[in-house]
Amino acid sequence: KPKAWDKWFPRKHFKPERLRPEQIELRAVVNAISVCYHSRLDDRQRRHHYRAMIQWELEQSGFRIDHVERWTWNHEDRFNSLVKTEMKLYLALMEEVPLHVAANEALLENVFLMMVCILNRIPIFVVGKPGNSKSLALKIINQNLQGPASASEFWRKERPVYVISYQGSAVSTSEGVQKVFERARNYRKSNPENALVVVHFDEIGLAEASPNNPLKVLHALLEPGYPKDRPDEAVVGLSNYPLDAAKMNRGITLVRPAPTKPDLLETLKAIVPKGDKRPPDGLLDLLAESYERYYRQQQITDFHGLRDFYALAKSVSIQWKQCGAQKSSDTKRIVFEGVCRNFGGFPHDISGQKS
Repeated sequence: KPKAWDKWFPRKHFKPERLRPEQIELRAVVNAISVCYHSRLDDRQRRHHYRAMIQWELEQSGFRIDHVERWTWNHEDRFNSLVKTEMKLYLALMEEVPLHVAANEALLENVFLMMVCILNRIPIFVVGKPGNSKSLALKIINQNLQGPASASEFWRKERPVYVISYQGSAVSTSEGVQKVFERARNYRKSNPENALVVVHFDEIGLAEASPNNPLKVLHALLEPGYPKDRPDEAVVGLSNYPLDAAKMNRGITLVRPAPTKPDLLETLKAIVPKGDKRPPDGLLDLLAESYERYYRQQQITDFHGLRDFYALAKSVSIQWKQCGAQKSSDTKRIVFEGVCRNFGGFPHDISGQKS
């Protein structure tokens, strides 16, 4: 995909055939550590501290990066630079990506870890607040991994992905969970040479809260026992909050921290269509900064979230395109109406809007 390569992963700076064995070993070690351990940390400060420790250990062991990778070499965080390079490469190879989707940190990490776990049939639990691109990442993978029918030549050599979904809820039962895995098993047996079956367990956190205790059967399904070391089907569980350790330790766990201002700004620029009648970058920057500050300080935790922020961006973009903003008062009115519509909901908001 030339456009994606030029934007995220310039060809002139990366030539796989020039990688030496020790460079390949370094990439394998760094990516494995990222998938297994770094992704479990839900706090950015803890992630940064962990990367610094691993980076120091690698440097003490004599690992070095030569001129082939200098363009991605951030002297403050070399570990993160290597991991993000790999993540961008995976997404750059995806031809089927919906319009106005930003390649932000959440989507990059979700796609990368899901791809690794699906192709290796390692269970993965993705935990993050609504709007963190969990379902979107799985949708992109499903659209691109279609075997010989894939849009990208790179993925045509891989087996097609067949996703079987199950919606978790407070009324889920263990029988329902078992039937989903039985469906996956039957489909795989009917397509023995051409099936990479993925069990998509959506809102698995709601099922865990069910009084029926439906997830008790997952232990045996995720760890089938000797001689198998993993399930026959890939398992992707999506949740808005962490599960208990007994389940999350039976697979890879990805916990998404809250987005940063640069991520929010990049997402805004992808949502707002390009053209003459679009809000200026200064306004988008202010919206991203304001939301990041508001999210940390809001009275009720997670009362408003990323989807409200995305809806605000679309509302401002539509109003701006329809009537423009010739005066500063127009800009204030457009932003005020968008904020009231998408970030209201409290009793005192009504009196405030009237005034």
